[in-house]
Formats: sequence, structure tokens, C-alpha cells
Amino acid sequence: MTGDPDQPSAPPPAESIVGFGLGSMRKSYYPELRRRLAELERFRTLFDAGNDLILLVGLPQATIVDANLPACRRLGWDRAQLLGRPLADVLAGRDLGGMLAADASGQVEADFRCRGGELFPVELTCRTTPPGPGLTALVVARDITDRRRFERELQAARDKAERASMAKTKFLTAASHDLRQPAQSLTLFTDLLAAKLAGHPDATIVEHLQRSVDALRLLLDGILDLSRMDAGLVVPLARPFAIAPLLAQLGIEYEARARQAGLRLRARPCNARVVSDPLLLERILRNLLENALRYTRRGGILLGCRRRGDRLRIEVWDSGIGLAPEQMDNIFEEFYQAGNPERDRAKGLGLGLAIVERLARLLDHHVTVSSREGRGSRFAVTVPLAITR
Repeated sequence: MTGDPDQPSAPPPAESIVGFGLGSMRKSYYPELRRRLAELERFRTLFDAGNDLILLVGLPQATIVDANLPACRRLGWDRAQLLGRPLADVLAGRDLGGMLAADASGQVEADFRCRGGELFPVELTCRTTPPGPGLTALVVARDITDRRRFERELQAARDKAERASMAKTKFLTAASHDLRQPAQSLTLFTDLLAAKLAGHPDATIVEHLQRSVDALRLLLDGILDLSRMDAGLVVPLARPFAIAPLLAQLGIEYEARARQAGLRLRARPCNARVVSDPLLLERILRNLLENALRYTRRGGILLGCRRRGDRLRIEVWDSGIGLAPEQMDNIFEEFYQAGNPERDRAKGLGLGLAIVERLARLLDHHVTVSSREGRGSRFAVTVPLAITR
């Protein structure tokens, strides 16, 4: 008997429901459910770990849909209180909604606002997906309060050091005449004393005194020259002029000095016209030649020029001691000397190349050096060529 079709059929036995329905679910779905729950648990653990503040932002409204524990603690909100809030409630002074919705990814600095209104700086890294319903963006914020504090302290220390350096520079510049005058007097008196004691057994003492006075004068002149440049008192007066007379003059003067030292020096002629300050360019080349003479024990020195497009490269070659690769970055620093560990005053005081670098920077010229240890060096200063009509 089939029964009345309009009457509901009797429910199946409970054991059939358990055996077929829940039993089948237990076999098919429980392992998958446990796996997914475990994945969610691992995600939440990773999400809440670390020090970075992480916000999950819904697009395109830019509302917070999740926040990790570091974000909640730093912002002063419970997670439930943050959910559904616009990102603008915790982000001050910058609107990232448009950036997030426009599929932008990047790193910016901004300020986060705590629950009590306190602002603190953060570095934001945003990762977005193409806009669409139900999409989210991950906003990772790193608290940079300590870094900002360190930067302020570093800037304050730098400003203090610059003020102290400027005060020293102004003092040395103002006292330039008063400092040079005693040194000039010492030079005059030692020369007179040397003349009076010529042939005397104690004349060697005067020679030592003269060398000490000369070293003092050179040191003082170098320091005062650097101070004048740092104070902006050296103003270049650039003009077009022929380089040949300057090279010839330096060649005659330094060829005699090189011969006394047992070296050869050649100055190749050059008919170019350059744009520079003649006096300051001469000072640069003199310092380069002095440096070459000081560190060349045998062989020779060459002063010459090479045209490079609209510029002229004036070069000083030597066969001296050369430079090791690790010395190249320091060679233009004040008081740095290569090959003079004993601080022999006859090899200078380490200010010549520092003055070269300052003068070249002042003239907007480019100074380069190439060298091989034990094989010699090439210093070059590149100056603009004058336009010929």
C-alpha cells in the first residue's frame, strides 16, 4: 500500500539520518573543516605576530575589516572597535583611499592617530588588488617614532657641528692677518740669524729652526686658505684666456726644481683657450706639481693637455710611489698623506690636494686621479674650452 499522496510521508528513521547524513558529513567534511580551521589559526597567529601594524582594508570604501594585535595596542582600540571604521579615522594628513582603490602599491610616510588623538609617524607599505566588490588591501605600517627621534637628534648634532665649524672658520678668517704676521716675522728673523751665523759651528741649529718655521708657515697658510674658501671669501673671476703662457711658466719654474731633485720634467705646449680663473687654476696646477715632486723619487713628471669635446683636461703625470686602491677615496681629505707614515714635514702636511679639491669645486671644474701603487699617478683637472668665433 502506497498511502495517500497528499499526506506527508513519515520521516526516515533516525539511524538512517545519522548513518547517511551526519555520518557521510563526518567522513567527507570534517577533515577539510579541521584543515581550514587550522589554516585560519595559523594565519591569525602570523597576522598578530611581529611588531608591524597590519590593517586589512576593504575596497573601494577604504574601511577597516581587520586589524592585528600590535595595531590594536598601538592605536588604543579593541579589534571590534576598529572594524568598520574608515581608514581616515586612524590615518592623519594623508588620504590613501584613492591610492588603494586605484591599485597603487608603494611605500610612504604618514601619521597614525591613536584613540586619544596622539599622532605618531609610520612608514606605510600598501599592497592592493584590482578594484572590485568585496576586495581588500593589506596596509602594513611600521612605527618610525624612534627613527624620527634619532634623525632629529642627528640633525641637531650636525647643525651644532656646522655652527662650531663656521665659528672656527670665521675666527681664522678674521684673525688671518694677525696669525700670518708673527710667522712672517719668524721667517725674517731666522733668515737674519742664519746670515749672521754662516760658517759658525751652531749654524745647523739655525737650519733646523728655519725648516720648522717654514713648516709652520706652510701649515698656517694652508689652514687659512681653506678657511677663506669655507667662509665664501674666495670668489672666482672666470674669463677666457690662453693656457699656453701658464703652462710655459710652470714648466720653466718646476723644471729647475725637478732637476735639483734628479728628476725630469716636461711641459707640453698647448694652444687652447679655456674659461677659468687664471690665478685659482694656477694654484690648482701648482699644488698638483708640488705633490708630484714630493712623492716622485726617480723618473719624471709630465704636464700636458688633452681635448675632450668642449673641454680641456690638464694632466700631471708622475712616476712616483702611486696609490693603493683603498687610498683613492681619501686622497683629497685634509691632512691625509699616502706614503708618509713618519709624518716627514719635507713631504708636506696633507693640505695641498684638499685645497685642489676645494678650488676645483669652487670653479665647477672636475678633478680626477688614476694611479697604480709603485708605478705612479695621473691627476687631471677638466676645464671648459673658450668658444672661438
